[in-house]
Amino acid sequence: MKPALLVGLLIAVALGTMACFLFRKTRIWSELKQTTIDLDGLATVKVPTDLRYEPEPPHRDGDISRFLFRRVNDTHINGTTSYAETMIIAIAAPDLDRSTFAAQRRKGSFDVNKPPAPGQTSVEGALQWEIFQTVYEHHPVTEPAHYLRLTDAEAGIVITWLGYQKQYTVEQAKANLKYLRSTIAIGPNRAEYFEKLRDYKTSDRDAERARNLELLSAALKELNFPPVTAGQWTNHGAWRYSVDNGRPQRFYLVLPMNHMRMPDGAIDVDGPITTFKFVQNRYWWQNNRGSGGGLIPEEILPGFVEEMTDREDVYFLSIQTINLWKGYPGGGNPILTELRAAVDRAEKLKTEFLSKGLISGDAEP
Repeated sequence: MKPALLVGLLIAVALGTMACFLFRKTRIWSELKQTTIDLDGLATVKVPTDLRYEPEPPHRDGDISRFLFRRVNDTHINGTTSYAETMIIAIAAPDLDRSTFAAQRRKGSFDVNKPPAPGQTSVEGALQWEIFQTVYEHHPVTEPAHYLRLTDAEAGIVITWLGYQKQYTVEQAKANLKYLRSTIAIGPNRAEYFEKLRDYKTSDRDAERARNLELLSAALKELNFPPVTAGQWTNHGAWRYSVDNGRPQRFYLVLPMNHMRMPDGAIDVDGPITTFKFVQNRYWWQNNRGSGGGLIPEEILPGFVEEMTDREDVYFLSIQTINLWKGYPGGGNPILTELRAAVDRAEKLKTEFLSKGLISGDAEP
């Protein structure tokens, strides 16, 4: 190799290394231009201006509100957008007990996506760190990525973040999230904020639960359904039903509608339908695509998915729920009225599914 060419290559490598270093340095959040974001009136946080807040919530309920941020990597010729960073700030209701909060954190309820396991864990004062190495994949981008979960249990805050390894070291990412945590200010109306998201009255929920469980037992008997046991699935003809131990506690009524071989292309559903499919040869994944179809909580999934014996099929279900912490108006047995309505909705949906298909894309029922 000619000396001049060699010198040129060495200079190019040096410049590339310096550019990479400088780029990483610019991603030190405390040194970047900041924007203060209002998190739906619950809290405020300061973030780099290019870490874009997505106001359409990934999920909010009476116990947890999640707030999504993403930094665009590129928009590709196929019309899709890839993201160099994705972050979710999750804030818990003040009356969410520590054990439930910890259980939800462990199972990934607050996460950007399902992180690989195991990860590295450490504790720094009130902050607990979990660090995973993963890969961001969104065609045509495949990038090794860091995945960090920062928990401040005392404050009821979980921050999960995914970003490219080529743009951050782990220590830089930890410093950034620690800085971001210091900028989160939760307002004084935290309890009132979550109360508005609940379809039950917190002060009455224990009494309503006891009453509703008695009414549910009577309603099942009236419709010739066998009794239900919390945490277990009961089969009655085509029906499956159970009661969870969640917040709030709910009765789940499931009517399987059909299952078929997984199509090659994407599918979509027209109506409040929930699909189940086995992914990555690891676990069953349920999705209602925002259609209003019910979702079964993880704690009672094991007994339910045992009947899904063909892991190459996609399963279509109608899942109806009744909130057992809610006060229902009217005399007689209002839970019987709710149960009859749930049965009617499920049967009507199954009839429409079998007659009209209610599937779009590359699939046919």
